[in-house]
Order: sequence, then structure tokens, then C-alpha cells
Amino acid sequence: MHPYFVLTAGMAEPESVSERLFYGLRMLAFGMAVVFSVLAIIWLVLVLFRLVFTAIEKKRANGGSTVQQSEPSGAADTASSIKSAASSDDGAVLAAITAAVALIYEEENANSGKTTGFRVVSFRKVGTPWAGAASRDTARDTARDAKQ
Repeated sequence: MHPYFVLTAGMAEPESVSERLFYGLRMLAFGMAVVFSVLAIIWLVLVLFRLVFTAIEKKRANGGSTVQQSEPSGAADTASSIKSAASSDDGAVLAAITAAVALIYEEENANSGKTTGFRVVSFRKVGTPWAGAASRDTARDTARDAKQ
């Protein structure tokens, strides 16, 4: 007896090739129906998430910020620079991070009246540690294979 017939409780083993082919097609259709129905459920859940989260974002945008903060006198410029640096450009991201750090330093020193003296003189882009991993692995494998 073939193993896939053991799973069909109470069914007799198909005897002819056409019965086996028909059984295989039924199992194929059933399996595809299960897979596509699960995919449809996942799709519906994702659509619902999108609708819920866009509604929340619209509510926040229309209602303004839910957190009200009092800004120190010198922090108004840095706060406006954070808001204006919303593009995906690396320079804009760096400017936003710099402005946020400057704002934090200003808030910490607001009571003492000191100026922070914080400024960015220069920056450079540093690659990730994984940037050359593939070439290092290939070189190591080549060297190992040459020794063998």
C-alpha cells in the first residue's frame, strides 16, 4: 500500500491509473485552496492594519501632537530645524540628529544658563562591518581550497 493512501481513512486504495490521477488532482486542488485561503486571510489582516494605522496617523496629524512641551528660548531654532529635516537625504538625517542632540544639551543646561558649545565640524560616512564580508569569505574559501 502506498503511503499517501494511508492518510485517507476509510477509502479503498485506487486501483486504476485514472483513479489515482483523479485522487491526486483532488488533493492538489484541496492543497491549493488551503494555501490561497490562508494568503487571502493574511492579505485582509494587512489591509485592516493599514486602515487602522492610517486613521491613527491622520488623527494625530489633524489633532496635533498629544505631548505638549515647553521649549527653552534657544531651542526654537533647533526644533524648527528638526521639523524641516524630514527628507530621506543623508544630510537631512544627519542634520536632524545633530539638532536633536543640540536640543537635549540646551534643555539640560537651560537652568544653569550655560551655552553648550556643541557643533558638528565634519562627518564622514562609515561603511557597515558586513560590507566586505562576502569578498573576505570568498578569499578565505579560495585560500582553503588551494591548500587542500
